[in-house]
Amino acid sequence: MVSALQTYNNTEYLVIHIQALLLSRAGRLKFPFGSRPKWGIRKKTNKNPPVLSHEFIIQNHADIVSCVAMLFLLGLMFEVTSKVAVLFITVQYNVTISANGPIEESVVNHFHHGLKDLATVFFYMLVAIIMHAIIQEYVLDKINRKMHFSKTKHSKFNESGQLSAFYLFSFGWGTSILMSVGRRVCVLLGNQHPHVGR
Repeated sequence: MVSALQTYNNTEYLVIHIQALLLSRAGRLKFPFGSRPKWGIRKKTNKNPPVLSHEFIIQNHADIVSCVAMLFLLGLMFEVTSKVAVLFITVQYNVTISANGPIEESVVNHFHHGLKDLATVFFYMLVAIIMHAIIQEYVLDKINRKMHFSKTKHSKFNESGQLSAFYLFSFGWGTSILMSVGRRVCVLLGNQHPHVGR
């Protein structure tokens, strides 16, 4: 039994060295003949950082934030948690003013501010982080791969791309507010400036 095992080990050793010799003659592999090569054994590189480390949070912040936002949206589905989830998603301090006039213009909605608005600001901050990650991953990174920018130009392009997306969104939102409220707000804003009355 011992001699059969020694023969097997010697045969395996001989086959490995013959393969190494053939590969070294072909110019593909070079190592000292006396050393035994270790075929198929590679050192595994761990590219994933430890869970909840600083680097892990930076790499996966969009996924973490989207899971938290989904918890709030999931809370709307159940009657027990919907009262709490509504605090985070909708504006809380609604004041309805009835005015005398046509039916379309008789009800005007205004909003005041309070402590419950902090929950709403927190939820929409999560939404802004998710939108930032979507723009980065699906728009800016694809353009960066095609353009082959240097590291400095890459960071400047990412910053400019995020700012231009924010400016476009702000411009569209401001335009929609002006279109819905009308021209009277612009006149009211101009009349309420402190320097106009002096």
